[in-house]
Amino acid sequence: FTFLMHCKPSEPHLVPYLIHVKGLSREDITTRVFPVLVYCSLVFYVLAGPVSHVLGVKAVIVLGSMCKVGTRVLLIWGHSLRTMQVM
Repeated sequence: FTFLMHCKPSEPHLVPYLIHVKGLSREDITTRVFPVLVYCSLVFYVLAGPVSHVLGVKAVIVLGSMCKVGTRVLLIWGHSLRTMQVM
C-alpha cells in the first residue's frame, strides 16, 4: 500500500500544470508553494507515528487517503496562490 501511495505519475507534470493551467509564475511556485508544501509534509510525517499508536494504523491510512483526495480536489478546483499552498 505504501508503494502505491508514493507512486505518483502526475508529480512530474505538477509545475507545468500550475504554470500553464493555474496561471502561477515559476517564482511563486518555487518560493511560495513548494516551501510550504515541504515543511507541512515534514510535520505530518513526524506526527504520523504517534497518531498511529493512538488511533491505530487503519485510521491513519484512511485519514491519509482522505487527505490525498482533498489534495487532488484543491489542485483541480482551487485557483488562488493560498489554495495551492494549502494543497
